[in-house]
Amino acid sequence: KHHVTGNADFTVPASAAPIFSTGTNIFTDTTLYSDVTLPASASFSAFHSLDEEFDLMLDILWTQWSVFDELRIKYDNPEQPDSVTTENYQDQWRVALGGRYLVNDELVLRLGTAYDQKAVKSSKYRTPRIPDSDRLWVSLGLGYSLAKNVGLDLGYSHLFVNDASINNTFESSQFSMNHTLKGDYDSSIDIFSAQLTVNF
Repeated sequence: KHHVTGNADFTVPASAAPIFSTGTNIFTDTTLYSDVTLPASASFSAFHSLDEEFDLMLDILWTQWSVFDELRIKYDNPEQPDSVTTENYQDQWRVALGGRYLVNDELVLRLGTAYDQKAVKSSKYRTPRIPDSDRLWVSLGLGYSLAKNVGLDLGYSHLFVNDASINNTFESSQFSMNHTLKGDYDSSIDIFSAQLTVNF
């Protein structure tokens, strides 16, 4: 559970200023806060050595994303209505399989794949902030012992992200400013990593 605080700085265009300049204090600078519950998770992992050189690994992860039903920002100005985004996330599964090959005492090679299920199940609740969709991970890496107490690890992952559509209506009915964003996302992700480990 997180309690987040901050500041809202509003800029009202000159053409709209007369509408909000009399009888109301909305769209004036104020402090704000939000209470967010992030999900619990549970995982099952297995490790098996097929022989002295090759190891096989499995990981299954469940994440309770259904607790994230909305993102609500509350303003300390009582006249400023809450800013609400309905998230309606659903619980999610991730399954990963990996292998490790010990080439020699200095070099180890790694290869893995994972299927990462989306938490957003409907285009109605997909937002431009997080265009979530199912993902397939393909990863490879290596570890090399530079010295007795120094190791270098390099890794690369590519995520194939399924195309996702959006048909999301901005929730601002109090001011009759509703608008709907429709479209499609075509996404992919590349992750590079490097780590130097020194043991004392």
